[in-house]
Amino acid sequence: MESRKLWVVITREYLERVRTRWFVLATVFGPIVFGTLLYVPAYVATRSRASVDVARIRILDATNYKPDFSGYAKVGLSPSVSEHPEIVKTFRKWVRDPKNATT
Repeated sequence: MESRKLWVVITREYLERVRTRWFVLATVFGPIVFGTLLYVPAYVATRSRASVDVARIRILDATNYKPDFSGYAKVGLSPSVSEHPEIVKTFRKWVRDPKNATT
């Protein structure tokens, strides 16, 4: 008999919640909002193209560190440092100039 009373209370409480306007709105628009939050970024990512400038980024390092580029050829890449020694020389000169020092 106790479980019957409990079931009546649970049913009444549930129906009280379902009757509210906010419950109906959340039930209808909640999945729509979440679906939009998942779909729109993926759609925008497929529609946009990378900038040409992003594809030509070079990192110049004045530390004289000589990394191992042996794995680059396997994936079709080449080290930019060895291809542009004049840029590296100019960069190192710029870094050593006291006028360009940061504090």
